[in-house]
Amino acid sequence: RLQPVQARAAEADLACAWREVAGDGVERGGLAGAVGADERQYLPLPHLEGRRLDRDQVASLARQIIAVREAGSRVVLVSSGAVAAGMGLVGLDRRPVDLPTLQACAAVGQSELIQTYQRVFEGSGLAAGQILLSQDDFVRRGHYLNARTTLRRLLELDAMPVINENDAVATEELSYGDNDHLAALVASMLDAQLLVLLSDVDGLYDGDPRVGS
Repeated sequence: RLQPVQARAAEADLACAWREVAGDGVERGGLAGAVGADERQYLPLPHLEGRRLDRDQVASLARQIIAVREAGSRVVLVSSGAVAAGMGLVGLDRRPVDLPTLQACAAVGQSELIQTYQRVFEGSGLAAGQILLSQDDFVRRGHYLNARTTLRRLLELDAMPVINENDAVATEELSYGDNDHLAALVASMLDAQLLVLLSDVDGLYDGDPRVGS
């Protein structure tokens, strides 16, 4: 059964958290043939430092993922950050509020985001594979099966899947709004044994912590 886990992004030591959460309940194993219910982690993260991509945070997360992989687990990462990266590259001082500008920033920032991860992964001989998903990819059966097949093949090839919402084309009506939702769908798609959500929220609330106690 999928186990939801939450840890604060600023304080998370992913390798330690994995050992504490998974313990002996998640089996280790290599990739042979079709991917079954092997251990994977889906980690949505806000990579914002002011108006630019927080490259130090991205690099830290990438190094921790490498450590988790070396301990015998397979990881799929769901990561935000494309809009933040794009804002810095096009010289915007604040996050845009109109959809076309947001999408333009995402289009510019996607390559910068994946390259930031790749710079760290390549030091351990890993290749990052970027996949951009939208709601259509989970609603349309053909899209869903193709996305799942691609993710499974990336894992078979020992590549590092990095997933983000396809913000450059997603409309407001078809947008997930946050990567927690997307990560849960990806975890279900791949029969993940563990879903880890890294967040800057202190814990579980029964209301909006920004407007009450």
